[in-house]
Amino acid sequence: MPTLSGKTFEIQTHNGDQRWIVVDIQETRSGSLGLAQNLLESGKYGGVRVVAESDRVDHDVIFEENVEGFDTRPIIINPIERAPICQNFADFFEFDARRTVARVLRHYLDRQELTALELMYDAMQIRMLENNDILFPQAVQQIARAQSREADIKPSKRADHLYAAVGRIREKAVLHANDDDNYQILKSKGVDALIAQTEGRYGVSDAPYFIRHAFARYLGDGTGWNSKIELLTMLAATERGDDELSEQAIDYIDDVLAEILDGVEAVKALLAGQPDAASAHRVLIKLCQGRVVAPANRVSCIEDVNNVIHRLGLARTRHVLLDRVACYLSGVDPLTKEGPEQDRKAFTQIVRDLTEIGGMMGGAKMCGAITQRARIAFSKNEENLKFADSIRRINNLIPHRAARIGYLVELSNAPIARKHKALILTALGKTVDQLTSLSALVPHGSSRACVRDAIAGLRMRLTSDDLPDEWRKTLSSAFDTLMAKPESHESEVKSVVVTDDEYNAMLAEKPVQKEASKGEILFEEGDLGDEAYLVLDGEIEIFQKVGNAEHVIATLGTGEILGEMSLIDNQPRMASARVLGQTNLLVISQASLKLRLQKLHQDDRVLRRLIDVLVNRLRGDAQAGV
Repeated sequence: MPTLSGKTFEIQTHNGDQRWIVVDIQETRSGSLGLAQNLLESGKYGGVRVVAESDRVDHDVIFEENVEGFDTRPIIINPIERAPICQNFADFFEFDARRTVARVLRHYLDRQELTALELMYDAMQIRMLENNDILFPQAVQQIARAQSREADIKPSKRADHLYAAVGRIREKAVLHANDDDNYQILKSKGVDALIAQTEGRYGVSDAPYFIRHAFARYLGDGTGWNSKIELLTMLAATERGDDELSEQAIDYIDDVLAEILDGVEAVKALLAGQPDAASAHRVLIKLCQGRVVAPANRVSCIEDVNNVIHRLGLARTRHVLLDRVACYLSGVDPLTKEGPEQDRKAFTQIVRDLTEIGGMMGGAKMCGAITQRARIAFSKNEENLKFADSIRRINNLIPHRAARIGYLVELSNAPIARKHKALILTALGKTVDQLTSLSALVPHGSSRACVRDAIAGLRMRLTSDDLPDEWRKTLSSAFDTLMAKPESHESEVKSVVVTDDEYNAMLAEKPVQKEASKGEILFEEGDLGDEAYLVLDGEIEIFQKVGNAEHVIATLGTGEILGEMSLIDNQPRMASARVLGQTNLLVISQASLKLRLQKLHQDDRVLRRLIDVLVNRLRGDAQAGV
């Protein structure tokens, strides 16, 4: 209502385009000027002004300030193909609905470093969006069209429903704008205490609205993406008492963190300047595994996120991150800045990073993405590989048959592979035909626990509706047969003849020496190995990363060799190696070692086979956690 003098004070903002939008109306001059100053200091607007209106004067600008250097690029609406249809009011606050809003309004929200969750509980932000007579209708129409594709409903009818829903969301935000108790409980006592309080006060069915309201207020304490992410990791790490977080509490943290990391700007802030796309996406994969190596100089909260994912799992957050990796791999943008050869090496590393004991991380979408990327990465004469050749290339990169079977089963479910279903099933049949023993399924020497994990992962993948029943039964029967058999150690080593001249030429080559300084990382867990090292003097520490903790496996000194297993069996590094002091090393190349082993196979096949068995047994024990 206007004051006794008939005046009201409109607070208006613009985003660099000089189109003033009313965000609030105050009844006092001091209140309007205070709010205007707060909006300016937030750094989220290109300009703020206060306009006084009265019965005597149409309007009088009593305050106006524009921000120099503000990003004046136009804010655009992102297109989407699908959007969930919310059956009731509570559905609008669920993850899938918020994710849809965030994707459509990504530029708008990123400009303000605001989540969709925060937007939906801030009446002023909602009003400002509604008053944008270009952006808001475009966003509503975009979501309405996507929803109409999901159901036989006209876009105009869906748009009317969405306009009404936004009005209800704003009204409820106004009603609870001053609620502070739940936010204080979350901040001081943690998520489980918040859940207990809200369920006791509002009932189980209404509690989620107020829990998310507290999270939205809590995120508002952050001053940027890293700050907001760090606030969430603090909730996961500072629960009061000795009890672990409940599954419900973990789900709320996962829900909000996944929404934030669905945005590219938030991910960029978390990764903090990777040298190229390959490095960035390898970090995302390792983050999903909880094995990111802590950066030397902390510039983001990635170490905290890594620890939380390792401890709590956070399935939704992992899904969002892997979805981002799959989206990039399915495109055509290069992985590195150094040309096709380095792109091929980087892609090979990514495939190895994604390989699990029973398939590939990321499911059908990831399997389709890496198959598509292989067609580009291994193209010849600027012509992409055929689909069959791409599958063969991926199979060659996957180190054991259990993972190959998992990859092919998932690939058969990928949209990109639908017209190649017969080809995929043929490749799957050939791989299954090679399963004569457990040692043919997983790396030689793997423990029974490792085998059980592999088969459990494969059985889970067989539940897909897109896999023909005949194949589901065939694979299930093959796994049952394998588990009933004792482990076999039959040799698969092929004889390769090395001439005396080749061997003598290799021996005559001058050894390559390397100097390494304290703290230098020789190689990291998961890397492909093309060199081993003999320590001439100094010390090397071998360690593995579990969450954010480092577990030292061994300290090697003069006369000892490291990194040799990756050269023998072409699998990724099992651990990382760090120099403890000034060290001199003799470099052993993969080509040199391979030639020596081939010569050994000619001269003493028993000793050569013994080396293979020992290496595979060591790997199997390490992968099974022995």
